[in-house]
Amino acid sequence: MVQALEGYTLSRSSAEKTQKAQAALVRIGLELENLTGISSYSHGGSSLAYTTRLNSREPDVLRTISLVNGQVRIIDGTTLPTAGTGSILMDGVSVFQLRYYQASESGTLSSWTGSLKDLYVIEVQIALTGTGPLGSPAAFTTTITPRRSGHWDGPADWNL
Repeated sequence: MVQALEGYTLSRSSAEKTQKAQAALVRIGLELENLTGISSYSHGGSSLAYTTRLNSREPDVLRTISLVNGQVRIIDGTTLPTAGTGSILMDGVSVFQLRYYQASESGTLSSWTGSLKDLYVIEVQIALTGTGPLGSPAAFTTTITPRRSGHWDGPADWNL
């Protein structure tokens, strides 16, 4: 009976964390699909300062997303969020990584050089602490194609 309850508790906790990760990735996807500019970034880094427009009737909004003390936080402006600022998108995060890719003439992907018109895909990876089998981190990854880069179809090769 005890093992059944422990299994139920572990299963429920994992499901809740998975739902939180999916919600965070959806929000990040909405933000990054509508990029209008990037102020600062690092390939494979854990923060991004960018401008986005979620509604065509509204002006661009300057935002920064970053990993802060195990929390993915988003804040208006270019200042990195701190433990007490910004909105929490996800907590219990051990890894938050952003990778940027552009496609070459041959269709292969390489590290992005910084021009928004060349940006094909942003890969977002989140790993949660202690949610997988035996407490290992559970990783979630998504790829986002910014709409305003001028590349509506994405890269020819999606194998990142």
